[in-house]
Amino acid sequence: MVTVTAYRNGFVVDNGPLRGPNEPENKAFMESLAQGYCPQELVQDGQPADVKLENKMEEDFDPRGGRSTGRGATPGFAAFGGAGSAVGDIALSATPAIVPGVQGNGSTLIVNDAAGDIIKVQIKFPDGSREVAKFEKNHTIRHLIARVELLRPALRPYHLLSGSRGPPKPLEPAQFDETLVAAGLAGALVTVKEAI
Repeated sequence: MVTVTAYRNGFVVDNGPLRGPNEPENKAFMESLAQGYCPQELVQDGQPADVKLENKMEEDFDPRGGRSTGRGATPGFAAFGGAGSAVGDIALSATPAIVPGVQGNGSTLIVNDAAGDIIKVQIKFPDGSREVAKFEKNHTIRHLIARVELLRPALRPYHLLSGSRGPPKPLEPAQFDETLVAAGLAGALVTVKEAI
C-alpha cells in the first residue's frame, strides 16, 4: 500500500519529500490519479501498487510533521481526520458492474485447438489466484466474461480491468462485442475486481 497525501502546496508519497505541483513529472503523476490510474512510477513488474489517497488540500505541508494553516501551527503529529480512497475507485464507480449470468449471456465457450488461431488470456481473480484461458481469435469479451463466470460460479457483480493499453482500467459495456484481439487482450492479464 502506497499512501499519497495531497496538500495545498503539493503532495507527498508515503513519508517522502513534498513534491511541487508545477513539475511536469508531478503533474503527470497527479493526472494519472485523477483519472483513476496508478501512476507509472508505482507500477512494478506490470503490477500497479495499491494506492490510498488522503486529501489535506485545506492545509499546507509542514516538513516538521505539524499542520500549517497560516496561523502558526504547532509542530508535531497531526492525526488524519479525512477519508482515503483507492486508485481506480473513481473510474470503477463510473462503469457499470458486470452482473453474473447477464453480459456473458451464454456465449459459447468451445475452443477448437486444431484451428491454430488460439490466443490466451491470463485471468486474475479477487482471491489472487490466476488461470490461463484459451480462446479463438474471433471470440469476444462476452466469451471472456462467460469463461470468468464458468471458472468462478459464485462471483458477485464485478469489473474486468485490463492494463494492456496503459494502466489498468475497467472494460466498458460498449466493448463487450469487440474481439479479444481488437480489444488488445490477446496474451494480456485481465483482473477480476468485485464491485463494492
